[in-house]
Amino acid sequence: MIYSLFTMDSVITLVFLLSGLLTPGYAIICTQCTSSLSSCTGYTANCASKLVCISIYESTRVGNTESFQFVRGCGYKSDCDQLGLFAIPNGKYRFSATCCNSDNCTPNPPSLPPVNNTSNNKQCPHCVSETSKDCNSNQMMACMGDETKCALQNSEVTIGSNTQKSSIRGCATKSFCKLGTQTAESGGVKRKIVTKCSACTALYSAITLLLTLTISMMTNVF
Repeated sequence: MIYSLFTMDSVITLVFLLSGLLTPGYAIICTQCTSSLSSCTGYTANCASKLVCISIYESTRVGNTESFQFVRGCGYKSDCDQLGLFAIPNGKYRFSATCCNSDNCTPNPPSLPPVNNTSNNKQCPHCVSETSKDCNSNQMMACMGDETKCALQNSEVTIGSNTQKSSIRGCATKSFCKLGTQTAESGGVKRKIVTKCSACTALYSAITLLLTLTISMMTNVF
């Protein structure tokens, strides 16, 4: 299961792959590890039944700073061979996932989707909220390359009787929109992240684009 969520101060990427987060019924054995490089090695562990070995490579860029993470572990078949990109005015999140289905197998190296900074003449609203799961904004951003969807991603983290909600809107690729609804629970912490998408709208004019970019630079919202 793959999760991504930009916050006001940073980008948080949550990947729940360890078998301890999943239901019992052990089947396949997979390597479990994380690294800031494009590969990693680690210990092996039993996965829950019906899971496969998965490798996920992801990139998070905020401003001029870009970080990478590589994760191997247990995952769902529905997450295999997926890749996607999500963007806000001052940041981009990219991921790619590959799988294999035998004990101690090594998935093919995942390749991140390329960054295309050419406007596709489409636009989406953008906003971030740390208190609501449905932020709304009249501010628009220009979408680039294959970013043909407007995405809303909302998150709920529940500990006991307390639930923290957050949300973000921006431009996304069609493949990112396939994430849909993802849930995980561990150590009494429940997490639910829902990704919803709609079609982008055409840019109204060059003036609209100029105002959008100016507002983004002035507010530095991410």
